Amino acid sequence: MIVVVCQDFVASTSTQYGHSTASEIKKMPFKDKHFTQDDVAELIDGEMYRNCHFERLDLKHIALDGSTFAQCNFRMADLTNARFNGATLEDCDLSNARVAGANFFGVAFENTKLMGINFAESTVLTAARFKRCNLDYVCFRGVSLASLKFEGCSFVEADLSLTNLKKTALRDCDLTDVDFREAVFFQTDLRGSNLAGFSLRKYDPKGLIITPGQFAALAQALGMQVME
Repeated sequence: MIVVVCQDFVASTSTQYGHSTASEIKKMPFKDKHFTQDDVAELIDGEMYRNCHFERLDLKHIALDGSTFAQCNFRMADLTNARFNGATLEDCDLSNARVAGANFFGVAFENTKLMGINFAESTVLTAARFKRCNLDYVCFRGVSLASLKFEGCSFVEADLSLTNLKKTALRDCDLTDVDFREAVFFQTDLRGSNLAGFSLRKYDPKGLIITPGQFAALAQALGMQVME
């Protein structure tokens, strides 16, 4: 009985005096923290990061698989060969970050800024999902985006030349002045998207899925009159 009582006492006093168990500590998120280069060693995969700042940090080769990032700032950070497999990034800013060789397998990007990023440097995007993201001025040149889903995203003046867009969904996106030169289309779903600047003179539309209204706009751009 004495042992049991002592154990209960330890358990109760640890709670009473604010001591946390190892499992409780693991569940505590990183919040409102401005990381410095010296703090990078604290980063752990599978954790929750909220309103944290990593701007301009050297995060090469960091492994943050399965982590959740909310309202975090990675602007101009060096994510070369970093791993974010299965992570979630919501309301984050990665604008102009370097992602050469980074692995974003299965990552869910939501309402996140990715402006100006060059994804053409051997970046892994397999099974990634993008919802309401800003991808203006990004470079996907030569990247396979096959079967990826982009919903409500902005791609203004993005470079999608030479990309593999087989079975890619670009639904309700702003594709104003996107460069689609030599992109591969097959069951590529552009329904609901703004195709301003998409020219039938420049791009082969075979393999695209569009609405009748979108087709009429493309035809009118060629000087054709669409009448019933």
